[in-house]
Amino acid sequence: MAQSRIGLVLLTAGVTALITSALWIGVGAVAYWYFVDEPPPFVVKIDSPDTATNGEQINLVVEISNPTHEELDLGSIDIYDSLTDGFAIVAVDPPPDSRDDIYDFTTFYYARSLAPGASFEVNLALEARSIGVWTGDIDCCTPQEKFVTTSHTIVVTDSSRKTMTAEQVGAGQPATRSESDSEGGDKPQPEAEGRSRSGAPGL
Repeated sequence: MAQSRIGLVLLTAGVTALITSALWIGVGAVAYWYFVDEPPPFVVKIDSPDTATNGEQINLVVEISNPTHEELDLGSIDIYDSLTDGFAIVAVDPPPDSRDDIYDFTTFYYARSLAPGASFEVNLALEARSIGVWTGDIDCCTPQEKFVTTSHTIVVTDSSRKTMTAEQVGAGQPATRSESDSEGGDKPQPEAEGRSRSGAPGL
């Protein structure tokens, strides 16, 4: 009788372990689909001057377009500090629904639905505050935090070196216009601050 009970307990434990494993596999599959699925089909263009003189005010324009035949939802635009640390953000037009400084980037929340063929443009007025080469990612995200990423560079010079370009100071490529219609990813949460990034660079 005791042996029979032990066998039943072992059988129950084995079945429970199998069911638990199957559930975790299912959760993992759903999480993979949710976070690592294809990036949204936004076409993103970033426009700004290649260079700015220290103290000069410039415009950084982010344009998000919907090239599909279906409506697309925009949730937010994330701009990494490595791009904006050399500047003061003077104004954002249109103003975001809200703004959040998280970890090493700033999130501007925009709840917008883009009709087929439509676009949405955000203009950031930046005042150059620190001489250097400033490069960082800009992520355009859906409400589900799937995103397309573009890397952008702006060089801040002093007045005596106003004509310096990004190439001359070793920035790999000019930053006048960045365009992203092929790179993207999904937005997992960062390790230290509860939010992190993965995904192909390219916004």
